[in-house]
Amino acid sequence: MEVDGNVNISTTGSGSGYDQPDFDESNASSTAIYLEHADGVEYSPEIHFNGNQATISTQSKSGLNKYGIGDVIKVRGGLLSLAKKNNLTAKGSGNAITLSDGEIRAHDTNITIGEGKAVYMTGGRLTLGNTNITKNSTDFNDNSTKNTIELAGGELNIDGNINVTKAQDSTLIHSTVASNNTAKLNTTVNSIINLKQNNADGKIEDAIHHDGAGTLTITNHSDIIAPKYLFKNTSTGTIMVSNDKNLFGMIDSGTGKIDLINRSIWELNGDSQLTNLTNDGIIKFDHSENILLSNDNPLFHTLTVTGNYEGSGEIEMYTVWNQSEDGNGSDFQSDQLIIDGEAKGTTKIIPVTGEKKNFIDGNIQQIAKNLDSTPVVYVHKGGNDAFIGTAQTTGAIEVQLRKRTTASGDEYYWTMEALNNGDDNGDDNGDDNGDDNGGGNGNGNGNGNGGGNGNGNGNGGNGNKNKGKGTLIYADAVSGYVVMSRVNLEQGFSSIGTLQVRRTNTANPDGNPQTWARTFGSHNKQDGKERLNLDTNIFGIQIGHDFAVNHTNNNGLNVLGGYISYSRANTDFSDKYHAKNGIIISDKYTGKGKSDNINLGLTNTFYTGTGTYFDLVGQLSYLHNKYTARNGNNPDTQDGWGAAISAEVGHSIPLSAKWSIQPQAQMVYQYLNLDSINDGLRYVDQNNQDSLRGRIGLKASYNTAGETSKGTSIYTVGNIWHDFIKPDSVNIGRDSIRENFNSTWGEIGVGVQIPVAKQSNIYGDVRYEHDFGSTKRQSFRGNIGLKVNW
Repeated sequence: MEVDGNVNISTTGSGSGYDQPDFDESNASSTAIYLEHADGVEYSPEIHFNGNQATISTQSKSGLNKYGIGDVIKVRGGLLSLAKKNNLTAKGSGNAITLSDGEIRAHDTNITIGEGKAVYMTGGRLTLGNTNITKNSTDFNDNSTKNTIELAGGELNIDGNINVTKAQDSTLIHSTVASNNTAKLNTTVNSIINLKQNNADGKIEDAIHHDGAGTLTITNHSDIIAPKYLFKNTSTGTIMVSNDKNLFGMIDSGTGKIDLINRSIWELNGDSQLTNLTNDGIIKFDHSENILLSNDNPLFHTLTVTGNYEGSGEIEMYTVWNQSEDGNGSDFQSDQLIIDGEAKGTTKIIPVTGEKKNFIDGNIQQIAKNLDSTPVVYVHKGGNDAFIGTAQTTGAIEVQLRKRTTASGDEYYWTMEALNNGDDNGDDNGDDNGDDNGGGNGNGNGNGNGGGNGNGNGNGGNGNKNKGKGTLIYADAVSGYVVMSRVNLEQGFSSIGTLQVRRTNTANPDGNPQTWARTFGSHNKQDGKERLNLDTNIFGIQIGHDFAVNHTNNNGLNVLGGYISYSRANTDFSDKYHAKNGIIISDKYTGKGKSDNINLGLTNTFYTGTGTYFDLVGQLSYLHNKYTARNGNNPDTQDGWGAAISAEVGHSIPLSAKWSIQPQAQMVYQYLNLDSINDGLRYVDQNNQDSLRGRIGLKASYNTAGETSKGTSIYTVGNIWHDFIKPDSVNIGRDSIRENFNSTWGEIGVGVQIPVAKQSNIYGDVRYEHDFGSTKRQSFRGNIGLKVNW
């Protein structure tokens, strides 16, 4: 049947004679719209309201809700499609919608009821668009009259916003599915159930209660927001939830069962319990209504899974880590996840403070007595490595999630301390289960005294005996902050070089000015004595010119000149104790950096007539650094400046007409001033680093033209270098980190100068550096240049 235009339907008198002995509910129940598919009828009945509005009401006696008297709409089969806007009013005992079979499609609907329910379903399919519910029950002693929506069977589809103006119950939807039966609740992307906002009198606190012994299946594609419980099992039944949108509120499986498959976001604002949890989305412990400060006593939440957990998603926990009041330990507080069964997959635990993620707030100091937190995840049936996590602090330390196995299962806890993995004689394939006393399983086989368990032949050795102390875990950004100034110093030294490297140490014998240009490059590896290393490639170009050349007495020559140079350093940083999941790993790389260096230099070189030279250099530098940590925050850029002065002396001793040797010595002092930086978590001050580097060396030369120095010249050189000043510490937050490097090393090299025209020469050399100690310093470098005599 098609009904065009607006509709107004009203019935009164339902329930008359209810107190008479021969009362018959079927006769007394006056329903405004009744639809049923009669037995034996081939075609199912359909009613379509095509108008803009339908106003439908009933009025019945009060106190008869248990009889289902006075329902506005009752469908036991067929299809009922309501108007675009509908007003359904049931005064007295009736329900607004009662559905046992068939289908009802309700668009925008205002429902006003007394003792009845807005919706009562035992079967069929109901689709609700935007719906506003007002319940005016007066029988406060009868719980059966309080339910707003009761789902005892069938399929309820919510395709719009649900708003409750007034209610007598604390729960929006009651599921009363009987044992061995199933009901379905589906929400679409067009719907929102927000009981924090669309709940005028504030009485409804929970979204869904399951009061039956059957199964309620929920497929959610909308936002469901509850002041307290999203889903609460008050009986022995089962709730199965598949979530693809946003859930906000607690879950309580009670004595029944609740299984959740979360592919989007669930924010829990209190302790929650469910049976099985699959998390491929994000679970957030919400504290928006409990303002958390590092010095208060916040109410942290616990999520308990009584069955099994599986997932590849994330869990965000509020976490605070402070030093204890006596200063001898740590005061750690956090939300917790407890799993009574097994845990599979890989889930990332994200500590949250305020708006900052992967961040643990607090004032924990680097104390030796207690560097580990209490567990944040318990898995009572352990075995799998199911949880990972990394958190930054406001200092140099990074906090990582590590697992330990106890008699009661696996515990995942935050630690600032990295342990070695495997035993002494086993290979590196031991797992991460070692405890602080030297545990860890290696394949060196047999049983070691440190707790390393093998599984074949041979001896397991002493495990991590004497190594369980561990070492502090540095954030990936720290190596760059500490070592970058070392790179900048090397760039400055590369620009100054030596007189031979820069322009060769022979002047124009005619006493005329020279212009020279060179390109230079080096590959430099330096390991810190403590833990931090650098591997840098420096490339640059330099152009110089003699401004004044003056002859002195005794055939001397004084040359005043200047130069400008630019270099770029591309550097990889690493940490000897780089860790993952609290275990030191073989991959030491922590990040990279780029450094641009522009230099202006002033030179004065004095040549005597007896083969001695004195070379003085002054240099000013502009520095521009860019940091890229492997993981973590990075500052935008960093600027700075530097100054350097160099003094070099050498004296040529002829061995023959073409051969000579030349002892040399040099001192170079360099000072850096780099801007302090902030990467969003930590303040970094590199404390104006400086360096004093000295050199003694010997050069042996062969010149094809003899003492005139106009022919091809070939030389070899050997130097010993020494740094007299150790690097200063770098302040990172409240931490102070210092890294020392090898201070003495040797250098050998060969070079050539070749005349290419009457007034021009090409020159160049290659050199190799190597440390004299146990800490690596290794460098290959070279340069090639052109010098023009004017």
